[in-house]
Amino acid sequence: MPISIKFAALALAASATLSAASVAHAGVLVGRGWRGGMVAARGPHGSGVAAEGRYGGSYAAGRHTDGAGDYTAGRTAEGPRGSGFQTGRSGSCGSGTCSGSSATTFNDGKTIDRSYSATRNADGSVTYDKSRTGVDGQTRSVSGTYTPPN
Repeated sequence: MPISIKFAALALAASATLSAASVAHAGVLVGRGWRGGMVAARGPHGSGVAAEGRYGGSYAAGRHTDGAGDYTAGRTAEGPRGSGFQTGRSGSCGSGTCSGSSATTFNDGKTIDRSYSATRNADGSVTYDKSRTGVDGQTRSVSGTYTPPN
């Protein structure tokens, strides 16, 4: 059975997270069975995977890190009848602070957005903020300070 164009596109999307510098060190695994197929690739700063189901569903995910605390990631899932979602995430950590965000868009147009931030303070406590805007448009936030026990 010939490989489909959709599956080839998923494979390219999964491997796109690998930077040109890491391609020489990347490992690639390809498999095809009677239920579908998959491609997985991994390099020193990223990885990706793509799969296609027997009845038209598909999945692709990838991530990349610069090795210094910054990362990006993405995921796409499509059901055989048009259901699915796309998610993008990014974040960074450095100098005692980590922060990031993600956005998920469903095929029906609804979205969920999330963000977070956490900072280690001089006294050892951690100040945090996180928020989420749901598909209903309502934003929920939580913030505070965590002080570990002595």
